[in-house]
Amino acid sequence: LAGSLLLLGGCAAIPEDRGFGGVQEQLRQRGYADVTRPDDEQVEKLADQVLTAGPLQADDAVRVALLRNPRLREVYAQLGFSAAELYDAGRPANPHITGAVLFTGTPGAQDRYDYGLTQDFLSLLLLPARSRLAAADFERAQQQAGGAVLEVAAATRAAWYRLVAAMQAQELRRTVADAADASATLGQRYYDAGNLAALDLELLQAESQQARADTVR
Repeated sequence: LAGSLLLLGGCAAIPEDRGFGGVQEQLRQRGYADVTRPDDEQVEKLADQVLTAGPLQADDAVRVALLRNPRLREVYAQLGFSAAELYDAGRPANPHITGAVLFTGTPGAQDRYDYGLTQDFLSLLLLPARSRLAAADFERAQQQAGGAVLEVAAATRAAWYRLVAAMQAQELRRTVADAADASATLGQRYYDAGNLAALDLELLQAESQQARADTVR
């Protein structure tokens, strides 16, 4: 019995990747073939390489987010806890070994040695059920981790497009403001030459100031 229990305990092992391989397989099925766990030693180097390679495209932004997002670090940590619980659920409780020595103190009488081995058989009976529940929870944790990765990727891509749109709008407003400034400057010359009314000049100057305020905003 003791040998069997030791064998069962030795067969259980925490997955080396803490379940991240299952998450990667989910993501590969959705087109994310290159996903690195944020706690990898090379993460910072990879992120820096992406950031310094050139203009940041949408895919680059997503990759950096997947490497550095703090929420994903928390999700992967929870996945590791779930993997540890799966390992613990598949192990039987340790047996209890007891021993006692009775010294008789009587000349010629032999001392008495008693040994005992006890095991919680109820935990052994519940071991398959516990393992199934832990495996289901581990699968759920993997699904949640994959969902979190997809959510971060989608949010990052959307933010990248919003940023690009905002930059293009800013450039357009800057062009409009430059044109309004040029019109106000030309209007001032016409006014100085007596070829433009004061009201028209004030309107040109107001348009220039409004366009510049829109650019700053």
